Amino acid sequence: MSVTVLAMPPSMPRSMTLRQLMERSIAMIWAGKASEVTVQSYWLEIIDVLGPDFPVADIDTETIDRLVVHWRKKGNCGGTINKKQCALNVALKFAEARGYIEKLPKFTHFKPNQERLRWLTDEEEKWLLTYFLDMGWEEMHDFVILALDTGMRRSELLRLKWNHYDEHGFLHLWRTKNSISRSLPTTDRAKEALLRRKLDRARDGKIFGMLKTAVRYKWDEGRKALRLSGDKEFVLHACRHTFATRLVRENVHIKVIQELMGHKTLEQTAKYAKIHGSLYLDAINRLNRRNNLKKG
Repeated sequence: MSVTVLAMPPSMPRSMTLRQLMERSIAMIWAGKASEVTVQSYWLEIIDVLGPDFPVADIDTETIDRLVVHWRKKGNCGGTINKKQCALNVALKFAEARGYIEKLPKFTHFKPNQERLRWLTDEEEKWLLTYFLDMGWEEMHDFVILALDTGMRRSELLRLKWNHYDEHGFLHLWRTKNSISRSLPTTDRAKEALLRRKLDRARDGKIFGMLKTAVRYKWDEGRKALRLSGDKEFVLHACRHTFATRLVRENVHIKVIQELMGHKTLEQTAKYAKIHGSLYLDAINRLNRRNNLKKG
């Protein structure tokens, strides 16, 4: 007697909403990391487009395309879109491993735009710092001085605490964007700025008390005052570029600049040397002098 074996229907993924995936993946993957706040901002944007109750199991390649179109309309460059897709992809792999989705959607990798390295001229720096003082924004004035003289990122400056600053004038960064810790010596004017901050915030563990939104607002106001509103590259991050380019101009060894900037690869630092063609010309002139001496 033959026995008919009935095929079992395929198991359906367990139910999970986009908001639930955001909360669980951030708690399990990004909590406590330097990228946590950034990833959270990516997620809030994704939820704003798709809705908090969007089923995770329904995310397919067309859904990803919808998000990409949204980011492009916002003016996001290829590199930024890649970062946002990467955060979503990591979370979806988290969901797949726990049975909430059956198949991962396909993501399109975009070629990052060539970054224009914008740095501050001496005159721009002078006018900007003067403007902040005239406005009574001494903390912002000191914030920018440290950005210019240490190359620290905005997030690193906002996380600075007094126990990161030692008696030898070094700032020690243990939590950074790329998880590379580094120790930075400070210039004389940076030390003076830190002393002013200590007098103002002696009982507070943090060196700077401003919120990210306040920093952005004050920088934008400074940009308007300098009549640079149309220069989209004139952002606070330009202070970091300024730090690196000034070191290059002073012929500081590129490996030292890499360490101070906290770059993972030398290639990231080399772009600052490339924009100063005079350095290459100087190298050839040195070789010419050597060859001429040998002839003599």
